Amino acid sequence: MSRFLGNIYKIKFPFTDLSGAKARPGMALSEPDPLGDMSFAFITTKETRSFGRSIDIPDGLLPYTSHLHLDKIFLLNEELILKKIARVPMEFLDLVLKELTSGFHYAFFSHNQTDEKLRCR
Repeated sequence: MSRFLGNIYKIKFPFTDLSGAKARPGMALSEPDPLGDMSFAFITTKETRSFGRSIDIPDGLLPYTSHLHLDKIFLLNEELILKKIARVPMEFLDLVLKELTSGFHYAFFSHNQTDEKLRCR
């Protein structure tokens, strides 16, 4: 069983300009690397098309209806975790990982087919 993968945490998300931070929920998509860095997916209560692909969080895990945005992935250090909120069911985690890998596969190969500079020779 993974220690972090599949958990939803309250995380201290830094602002883009690093002028401050805001506590937000995020789901761990990896275990920490040797430096403590982990991948997280952004969670929001607002369903918006500007984020691209999203998956609804199962009911009952969070206080409000929430969406996991697969196009908002962050690499953050585990020291920014404020507290654990929930653990997602294994079926949901499997769905998320499948969506992430299929999206990466599609984006990577479709980009390589259209951009000669990135194609391996």
